[in-house]
Amino acid sequence: MDDFLQSVTASQEGELFVGGVGIFAGYLEHNDLTAKAPTEVHDELFYRTGDLDRMNNERLIHYVGRKDHQIKLHGQGVELGEIERRLLNIASISACIGIKWNDGQLIAYVQSSDINEKVLQEQCKSHLTPHMIPSLFVTLDKLPLNSNGKIVQKRLPSPNFSLIHLTNLDELLLPMNKIEIIIHHICIHHACFDGTSTSIFIRDLSFAYQSDDSLPIDDNSLQYIDYSIHENIIDMILSQGFWQLKLKGYNVIHQLSLPIDRQRSLTDQQRSGLTSSAQFTFSDDICSSFLNYASSHHFTLFQLELSRFYVFLFKLT
Repeated sequence: MDDFLQSVTASQEGELFVGGVGIFAGYLEHNDLTAKAPTEVHDELFYRTGDLDRMNNERLIHYVGRKDHQIKLHGQGVELGEIERRLLNIASISACIGIKWNDGQLIAYVQSSDINEKVLQEQCKSHLTPHMIPSLFVTLDKLPLNSNGKIVQKRLPSPNFSLIHLTNLDELLLPMNKIEIIIHHICIHHACFDGTSTSIFIRDLSFAYQSDDSLPIDDNSLQYIDYSIHENIIDMILSQGFWQLKLKGYNVIHQLSLPIDRQRSLTDQQRSGLTSSAQFTFSDDICSSFLNYASSHHFTLFQLELSRFYVFLFKLT
């Protein structure tokens, strides 16, 4: 049956329900389990197995996996059991588990004393669809188990997402000609968070390729979505009140030389508060690290810098 307790058609995936005289009334002294497993459909009691299956035209049932091992990631179904089965085909892996971390990342924990992450990636790329390839592989000498020999997810170490976008320096390919240098700077300069930004990036990339020249960048024009413009509209009254209370007794009227509050144009000298402004630049490597960190954690550079400013205020108080 499907999620709405309707029978599925041939070759359609559904959960296996078992009925008949052998169905028990419930679990003794386990009301939580009794509320989940026995299910009444059309005045008949069925046992919800949690197994996902498909029935072919010959009415043979083919096991797909466990329903509790199927998750939704960015709107697409992911069968964790299939990922685990593919990884277990590698001889040096004795155990593994796939999990969904914070609703945004697919993580695979593997138990092995000698495994290369590149081997794990190639195995998944060869047998899984792109949306089922884990974002990060965490290798442990031994996965945490309970007394029944099952993996305890709560005892798994937190993944280090900063490793996702890091590149081995030995494999780093530097730009070799003028066009590659231009493309490299374009990639560093842009962070595409949506389809519109991506299309703008492709258009400008095509322009740079056809003109054989660098992109004309006008500092006084806003060509891309500036998320900070929208995020500055957010009501910050509670935040301001909190920090004003914490900073009570400090000389907050004094102008601070902080790298914030940059004017929007050379002609617009208006400032938004009692601060002074200083400007400095980062290298491409640092800019790339900022973009990768913000992208992998699903927030913008404005949010990243605002968080860092809060850390500064926290240390100050």
